[in-house]
Parts: sequence; C-alpha cells; structure tokens
Amino acid sequence: MPRQGDFLAGVDRVDAKSDFRPFHVHDGHLEEWGRTGPLFGLEGAHHSTVHHAVRSGELVVAYTDGLIEARSVDGRQLGEPMLHRVIRSFQQQPCDAIAAACLDAALEH
Repeated sequence: MPRQGDFLAGVDRVDAKSDFRPFHVHDGHLEEWGRTGPLFGLEGAHHSTVHHAVRSGELVVAYTDGLIEARSVDGRQLGEPMLHRVIRSFQQQPCDAIAAACLDAALEH
C-alpha cells in the first residue's frame, strides 16, 4: 500500500549537489546516495547524473544542513547518525509523521 506522499515511486534520478547526501530506506536498510557534484553556482563545476530504482512504499529522504546541524544547549549537533536512527525507527509511518519525528529530534536533542 503506497504511503501518503508516495510521489517518488518510479522516479529514477535525484540530483544531490550539496554537503548532505539523500538516502533511500528499502528492504530494511538505509542506503546513502552519494553527491552528484558540488553546490549549485560554483563556476566551472561539473555534475553527474546517477540513477536509482525507487519502488512504491520505499522512502527517500532529502534534508537541509539546518536539520543535521541543529545544536543542543551544550553545542552538540544532531548529526547524520541520529537522523538515520530517527528515520529507521519511523520508516513504516506516514511521511508527515517521519518529518515531524525529524523536527522533534532536532528540537529535543
């Protein structure tokens, strides 16, 4: 059964041009997708295209650096490992619940 917001099924190209890497949750594991090039706007930069198969019901997560760089009162960043743990624990939930869990983790850590 497709999840609400299951609009990436069948999409086979995602360009990742920044310091974070989108990841794909499928078959019980998390696969990071590598960057396809540097940040947009860098003069002379070259970017590649990478194709990934995404099936209905699978999860692709893209995020901004503001999420993983959210700091606790003692200055620690949330970080990608914590984001991955949150995603894994909510991966069967609807997309809006996953997004809310990610924001809660950033605000509460």
